[in-house]
Amino acid sequence: MTTSASLGPSISVGNLESRPSTVSCALFFLLFSGPPRFRERDPAASLRGDIDAVVILHVIVLIVSGLWVFYQMRFYFQENFRPVGFRLPQKLGLGLVAALGLSTFVSAAPSLTAFMVYKMFISLMFTMVFVERYGVEACLKKLFQASAVLCVAVPAALLVNPDLVVVTTETGALRLRGDYIAGTEVVALICLVLLLAGVQKISKITYGLLLILCCVLLVASLSRSAYVSLFVIFLLVLLKRPRSKPFRRFARLSGLAIVLVLALDMASSFSQYRNPESILTLSDRVGLWTYLSTVTLQKSPLLGLGYYAASRIYGPQYNADLGTAHSMFFETLAGGGILAFTILVILCLVMSSDAVRVFFNGNTNLSFGVGILFLLTLMYGFIGATVDSGPTAITFWSLAASLPVLRRSLVSDQVAMTFNQPLIEVP
Repeated sequence: MTTSASLGPSISVGNLESRPSTVSCALFFLLFSGPPRFRERDPAASLRGDIDAVVILHVIVLIVSGLWVFYQMRFYFQENFRPVGFRLPQKLGLGLVAALGLSTFVSAAPSLTAFMVYKMFISLMFTMVFVERYGVEACLKKLFQASAVLCVAVPAALLVNPDLVVVTTETGALRLRGDYIAGTEVVALICLVLLLAGVQKISKITYGLLLILCCVLLVASLSRSAYVSLFVIFLLVLLKRPRSKPFRRFARLSGLAIVLVLALDMASSFSQYRNPESILTLSDRVGLWTYLSTVTLQKSPLLGLGYYAASRIYGPQYNADLGTAHSMFFETLAGGGILAFTILVILCLVMSSDAVRVFFNGNTNLSFGVGILFLLTLMYGFIGATVDSGPTAITFWSLAASLPVLRRSLVSDQVAMTFNQPLIEVP
């Protein structure tokens, strides 16, 4: 059996329950998965407020999750019982939600903006309460389990209904992107990092199968950002040189793969799958970000033009194929203006500070894995994902709740080691 990461008693917060309930686990998975969209939808349908079965499913999940959050919050008002801790990342997160909420009043589609802001609020509050009620270890295990299930769901959907997960690239090649189930490269990377970090006890056979599945999905996704992420993991292992055997072994295999790709000149053949000219513009994202930023600063610089509504309206004016802003930062800037954008940047800086301390000061598989996971989440948030719902969002807000606890744990352990050192006798 593989060894699960031990977090130690020093990170306990509030009055932790022994294990998450069935309802909380189900809600965690549904929020992490999006839930899946299952179908192609006209981007203008959200602006018009069209409702179908998938929208109803999303609404039900959000309402039930909200009720669960407020039910758990009842303990917060009881004497000598404070399970919910509004630390600095959560306070900044609530500030971000409030700033984006103000954009509802200037949005061309206020119902869409309000719905997406509520999504972000639930993602923030649910993960915060989950960590406080069940602990960091339980939260990371659920991230691993949910991502593993989605990693299995993507190839299953490929066999049943390929249109749900396969798209055609700009060169005409098929790409396993997993759009309507879950972003293939995102869930594969989350699963891979937490698998190597050992957050869950699993058999060696399951470990090997999941490792192979994650690697196959990353290759089949034809995602350049996924390949860059693997290279980043390789570099971080060389930089930190962790004691973790799984990360070191994976780094060696990654390094060997890089050498083979360069030696056999396989990188040049990649152009038949993805257009190399789109690398510098990030598939025209740079132009889109410039256009959305210019429109926002001209029309409504402080409050923006309505979260999600702005990118749905002005994005197609620049490039109809891109749709949304394809970045949590530029989605926030276009939707919530300078006010929301500033809060988001401060939030990311605060979390980065905690992640750096956990990464460099921790000596466990977990600390190394969490540091890598935050960096990858930030990378994917910058080039495509948002922080309102889905795998990247739930991972982001889970880390917002977990990083302060892990940082405090490191400080407590260092203090304990200092006081437990034997006294030196002076002759």
